[in-house]
Amino acid sequence: MINVILISLCIYFSVTDIRYRTIPNRVIYPLFIILFLWRLFTEPSFLWGLIPSFIMFISFFCTPNSIGAGDVKLVAVIGLFLGIEQTLLVVFLTCLSYIVYAGGSKLVKKRLQKRTPLAPFLAAGVSLLIILQLIRPLIG
Repeated sequence: MINVILISLCIYFSVTDIRYRTIPNRVIYPLFIILFLWRLFTEPSFLWGLIPSFIMFISFFCTPNSIGAGDVKLVAVIGLFLGIEQTLLVVFLTCLSYIVYAGGSKLVKKRLQKRTPLAPFLAAGVSLLIILQLIRPLIG
């Protein structure tokens, strides 16, 4: 059930990021607070899932225009959903999906957009992680 909620949220944030170049604070802040309190009182170890967002937060301030604040908040929410290990894997899969996109765009268009929304690639990373979790028992 948590996977369905997470993917639904990622799809919503992807659409808003592509369409409006923003991840709405009116949705992400309450979601973060609810998840933070839930994890704090039920499974505090999941709070370690915030570490990737802290690293992205540092990047946000050190290199302007490299990443959006909404992307940092979205990674924090993903971290609270999944915990540190799976969030690090999502970040890795996000990077891989962006590399595939950038390579394909380079071949087709010969140039990339200056600012590419990150939420769709985070959604791809989350989706790939869930797919890997589903097929892992089948593989053995």
